[in-house]
Parts: sequence; C-alpha cells; structure tokens
Amino acid sequence: MLVCGCVKARTIIVEVGNIRSNQGNILVMAQAGKDTKPVYGMAKSEKGKVTIRLENVDWEKI
Repeated sequence: MLVCGCVKARTIIVEVGNIRSNQGNILVMAQAGKDTKPVYGMAKSEKGKVTIRLENVDWEKI
C-alpha cells in the first residue's frame, strides 16, 4: 500500500515592537478560526523590536 499526500505549509513572520526590556520571552499565537489548530512562536525578548516566525501554518486564509 502506498500513501501519498501534499502539504502546503506556510510561514508567518510577526514583528512585535515597542518592547521595553531584555528579560523574558515573547509568545505569539495565531489561529484562523475556532475550527483550526493554533500555531505558536516564541522569541527571547529584546529591547526595541523582535521578529517571530510561525512555522507550518496549514490554513488557506489568514
């Protein structure tokens, strides 16, 4: 038996600005609707701006 599938995973890049401290982490969650699986991304906090990548997003629309 051979099973084959095609997955169209996407990456969402989120920029969080106006960060006042270098301590802690920044956690971002995105979800396309109540019936979709949420996607999480985290980065170490840095003063100013942090870029977080949400990997393997499998929804069609954001």
